[in-house]
Amino acid sequence: MNDNWGLCRACRWWQIEPDTTTNEKTVGVCAEEQLAHFQLSVMGHCGCNLFVEGRPARIEGSSEQPPIVQTVPLRQQRTKVIAPRRTSAHQ
Repeated sequence: MNDNWGLCRACRWWQIEPDTTTNEKTVGVCAEEQLAHFQLSVMGHCGCNLFVEGRPARIEGSSEQPPIVQTVPLRQQRTKVIAPRRTSAHQ
């Protein structure tokens, strides 16, 4: 496990809405590969020791309840807005 604790607002794994700003009250979702399946809705002032410095991804649906999560391997960099794939729990 990574011992580099940091805040979500400065983390590569944090996903937020495309048109929002990054601050301590911004709601997003954690997309870290080990945690993504939990659909953790987190604010910018949250943090953990799986922190990877970088810009948050901008994914539509990141602030929904439950949030849309798009996992992206760390080696890939996303610079564009990604449209979410919607799935229905009733299929």
